[in-house]
Amino acid sequence: MIILNSGEHRVSDMIITLKLKDTKDRKRAIVSALKKRGLIENKDFEFPKKGWCNLFVDVEDYTSDEQKLFNKVEIKTNRDKFEIFVYSLFLDSYFNTMPWVEKVNYLNEKYGISVSVDTLRRWRNKLIENNIIKEDECNFSWWCSRRNDKNELYRYMVEKDDKELLEWKKFIKEEYNIDVDEEDATADIFRKAWGEFNRVYKKYWGYYVTLEERANVEQMVNRVEKRIKNMSNGS
Repeated sequence: MIILNSGEHRVSDMIITLKLKDTKDRKRAIVSALKKRGLIENKDFEFPKKGWCNLFVDVEDYTSDEQKLFNKVEIKTNRDKFEIFVYSLFLDSYFNTMPWVEKVNYLNEKYGISVSVDTLRRWRNKLIENNIIKEDECNFSWWCSRRNDKNELYRYMVEKDDKELLEWKKFIKEEYNIDVDEEDATADIFRKAWGEFNRVYKKYWGYYVTLEERANVEQMVNRVEKRIKNMSNGS
């Protein structure tokens, strides 16, 4: 739904239309709100004189279905970060099956988003609780943890047919009669396997959007994709 048509607008009116908190720095608040909707300053809008803003494109509001999704997950702040998170889960298969720390680093490096592991987990839990996403038993990746020469722990993804991974699986199967493809090894077994190989492997599951919510999520994803493209074109 279009809430602001292209043309000249009073800044004070835009604060009300965009439902923003009226602060001393109105311009900054409006710039932030417009950028979250995918607009680029000096290309899609500008401030030619104090108290006025020129829009060169129409400004759309969140759809009612998107708003319902926000309400379900109880997203009141950091909507732009939440949207990028959902967008990445939906379209980025690599991101989908990353461990949480790697997800945080990935979002920061690719989109400049600073968010904590706890926040991402909370969003994931809310999405699952509200039947928006489910864990995908057919989509997973293996990640290897080991230490470098400085004894620093690091982690990287390996292919499912990686030779060292297969050797590690074989060891656990022969020594403990556990098929790690079917069940998780205990912490004690992981410690013993580390002592044997100086590395451990762990499976990380991905997620899929439920059929009931797919159309609503696609609306958000399409809008975020447009925003990302505009950001790239504007850089």
